[in-house]
Amino acid sequence: MNRLSHYFINGLIVLVPIVITYFVIATVFALVEGIVESYIPLKFPGAGVALLIIVILVAGWITSTWSWASQRIISYFETVVDKIPVVKFIYNSVKRVSTMLFESKTMFSQVVLIPYPHPNVKTIGCG
Repeated sequence: MNRLSHYFINGLIVLVPIVITYFVIATVFALVEGIVESYIPLKFPGAGVALLIIVILVAGWITSTWSWASQRIISYFETVVDKIPVVKFIYNSVKRVSTMLFESKTMFSQVVLIPYPHPNVKTIGCG
C-alpha cells in the first residue's frame, strides 16, 4: 500500500500542473475568442489568440515606456485586490511565481543532482 500511495502522489505531482495549465489556457483563449466574436463580425479561428498577443505586447510596451503611470495603476489595482480575501491569495501567489520565473537573474544558473524519487535514484535538476 505504501508503494501505491507513493505512485499516486507522484502522479498528482506530474498531472495536476499540466491539467491546471491546460484549463487556464483553454479558458483564457475561449474567453478572448468569445469577446472578439461579439465585437468583430468576421469569424476566423485564432482571432482571440492574435488579440491576446497584441494586448500582452501593448501592456509590456506601456509598462516599459510610461513606468510612472503604470506603477500608479498597478498599485491601485493591488490595493483593491488586497481587500478581497480569495482573490488576494490567488493574485499574490501568481505574482510571486511570475516574478521568480521572469525576473530572476540567477535562476537555473547551475545543474544539480538530487535524490528523487527515492534515495537510490538521482535526478538532474536546475538550481
